[in-house]
Amino acid sequence: MKRNTDTPSLLRSFTRGAALLVLATTISTASARALVQRAGADLEHLNLNGARLALDGYDPVAYFPEGGGQAREGKAKLSVEFRAVTYRFASEKNRMIFQSDPEKYEPDYGGWCAYAMSRGDKVEVDPESYLIEEGRLLVFFDGFFADTRKSWLSEGGAKLGPSATKEWDGILGRKESVRPRAKEATRGLNSMDPLTIGKGREAKLGLATIATRIGDLEYRFATAENRLEFLRDPERVLAALEKD
Repeated sequence: MKRNTDTPSLLRSFTRGAALLVLATTISTASARALVQRAGADLEHLNLNGARLALDGYDPVAYFPEGGGQAREGKAKLSVEFRAVTYRFASEKNRMIFQSDPEKYEPDYGGWCAYAMSRGDKVEVDPESYLIEEGRLLVFFDGFFADTRKSWLSEGGAKLGPSATKEWDGILGRKESVRPRAKEATRGLNSMDPLTIGKGREAKLGLATIATRIGDLEYRFATAENRLEFLRDPERVLAALEKD
């Protein structure tokens, strides 16, 4: 079969050895994986149902201005799995927004009540009781005995936020918080699509229009399908690169 001469010479010249050299001279997969693990939390610490569904199926993007700015239930047919957790979305647009930067839309403190977390407690929430503060999604308990959103507003997030973050970091065994995130992300793997690197594969450059951010690293992909595959389990993909 005749080679497509329109393919950029840069892509044709990349071999597995060259790709591995890029990894060694820019950022190692080990350090990339460490950043992913720092940013994520073990499933046992998260507020999920038995099916590993976050926010009782509410759309995490819908809480934010770009998603409509109000609590909305997601649809099972519009789901994304990220770090083994399932998120549902009210619209295809919101699902695509989430996939562009999953960490931004994950609920803070593992999806537990932010006010209770400031006291070191894991308490269930009402997914319709929430606040967006400093770009973070906070959810609260709202029941017969208490409305913790009102308590948070009364006492102030400036006071309660650091306490909640300290308690959450303690639960996760972190010495210090991974927030706030850097404004600009470093390109992980020197913009190479991680799904195309490895033995027997042809390494390809990712596209700026098909990217996702994990911690302080931005990963780019050659196809939308590769990005979705990566988002299902970033740790697995990066761990496989370490072994090659």
